[in-house]
Amino acid sequence: MEYNANLGKVSIKEENVIDPSHPPIIETHSIETITTNFNGVLDIEGESNLIPAGCVVAIDKTTGNIKHYKDIATNEKVVVIVNDTDTKKDSVTNILLHGTVKENKLYRVTATGVEMGLDDEIKKKLQASNIYVV
Repeated sequence: MEYNANLGKVSIKEENVIDPSHPPIIETHSIETITTNFNGVLDIEGESNLIPAGCVVAIDKTTGNIKHYKDIATNEKVVVIVNDTDTKKDSVTNILLHGTVKENKLYRVTATGVEMGLDDEIKKKLQASNIYVV
């Protein structure tokens, strides 16, 4: 006996941080290299292990470790996390290496937590990394 039934509807609304006006270059990056300075700093909806999509981070040129905003040095590549990443469950995340991002979807990590929005300094660093904020 076969059944053809509609069991309900599911609506999934996910907003992308990437603006499609310029083709992006996205790379998968191991989050095993996330430095421990993320621990205890991120706290989004009670989840201290979540790195949100749109979080601006840097890749340490010496170690390859992902570092958060407050530790970005002048010589490091600044990138944007593309998808929500749970550091306890996920082993990789996608990072934007080149492209255009929506300013109202970007976060920065400070010593006290995650903050929406960017200052002029981080916008200049993104632009120097060929990531353009619109």
